[in-house]
Amino acid sequence: MSLPKIAVKTYTTTLPISKKRVSYRPFLVKEQKILLSAVEEVKDVEDTNQVQSHLLKNFKNVMSSCITSSKIDLDKLSLVDFNYLFVQLRIASAGESVDVLYKCSCGTQKEVNIKLNDIKVEFPSKEVERTIPITEDVGIILTLPSVRITSEITEDGLTEADKIVKVIASSVKSIYDSENVYETDNQTVDAILEFVESIPAQKLSEIRSFFDEVPFIQYKGKVNCPEGKEDIIIREIEDFFL
Repeated sequence: MSLPKIAVKTYTTTLPISKKRVSYRPFLVKEQKILLSAVEEVKDVEDTNQVQSHLLKNFKNVMSSCITSSKIDLDKLSLVDFNYLFVQLRIASAGESVDVLYKCSCGTQKEVNIKLNDIKVEFPSKEVERTIPITEDVGIILTLPSVRITSEITEDGLTEADKIVKVIASSVKSIYDSENVYETDNQTVDAILEFVESIPAQKLSEIRSFFDEVPFIQYKGKVNCPEGKEDIIIREIEDFFL
């Protein structure tokens, strides 16, 4: 006689940037084990890139199993959509409370319980695309970096200059001149990288300022420090689970 099947509830959410509707189920025990193992493996790792790369890879693998919607490519999501979706999955799977380690300004380390439903998407600028003229006739339209490029730039071997170029290249949605608009989806990666490397250096600060204004997830609350109440702010997704 076969064992009974366990019914699993399905949830739906709307991603804050792409506005895509995504259906998903909670983590199962086998997937919870993967996440717990991934977190445990990086507890004592000091290299931030290594931690981010390892967690992102495991988060992505588990999320792929839990998403029941068709045509959702996690690699193509913006990082804020990806992080938001992971938080929703975590709430559906293990509840909205999580304990995090926090070091007060006086140096005291303490465990703080936070509500994941209090994590909000912050929009420094409502723009998620920006048009930047490069010359009188040529310009680019930027959009938010994807999960794919975040994965790539956390790999070993890339210089900071390489990372900057790759992030910019991956965020160019289209290139225009006086006659045409060229969608980067129709171009090779090498062609886009070559174009970005040909941009005058004085334009770099204007391009980089776009990335200072991208949306992000954030938790804000208060914590009791021995020297008085102080604000606690968490932005990095791994900080909620390490």
